Amino acid sequence: MVKRRSRTRNQMRRETIKTVFLSVILIILWAVLTVYAIGVWAEHPGEQPVGRADHMASIQYDWE
Repeated sequence: MVKRRSRTRNQMRRETIKTVFLSVILIILWAVLTVYAIGVWAEHPGEQPVGRADHMASIQYDWE
């Protein structure tokens, strides 16, 4: 029979703190990257409002 080593309370506490800390760091990193990606997307020229004159000029065909 193999004897299993049990973890002490301090080991379990350290592992729990480490897991919580890494989870919080990953959540913060994910939030920052999401805000950055939305900012980049919002600044893209394709997402900017276009006036009526610009729109009409963009769809005019050159018949010459």
